[in-house]
Amino acid sequence: MIRYGYTPTDAKDPDADYAVMRKIADESNQPGHEYSPDRDTYGPDALDPRSNIWDLGNDPLTFAKERAGWVSDLWKSDQFEEHILGPQGNTRCCVGRWTACSSNMASRSGSR
Repeated sequence: MIRYGYTPTDAKDPDADYAVMRKIADESNQPGHEYSPDRDTYGPDALDPRSNIWDLGNDPLTFAKERAGWVSDLWKSDQFEEHILGPQGNTRCCVGRWTACSSNMASRSGSR
C-alpha cells in the first residue's frame, strides 16, 4: 500500500488526516492489495509460507508447481548444456551461468 505512506491528504487537522489514511488502509484486505515485508519473505526463518518475492497471488501451491515444472523442463531440455556452456562449449562460463541460472530458478520457486 504505497499510497498509505505517500498520499497527501491536505487535511486541516489530525482527525481529517486519520480519516483519509483509514480509508486507504481499509482497502488492504481487497484482492490485489497483498503485501509481505522482507522479513516474512527471505531466509530460512521466514514467517509466512505464503509470502513469495515473485508472487502474492491467491494460490501459492499452483505458483510453486508451475515453477517446479519450469525447473523440470529446463533439466530435460536438449539445449540445457548449450544454454549453460554456450555454443562453443566454453567451460569457463559454466560456473557463472550455472550460478545465475540456479539462483534465478531458486528465486522463482521461492526457495533460497
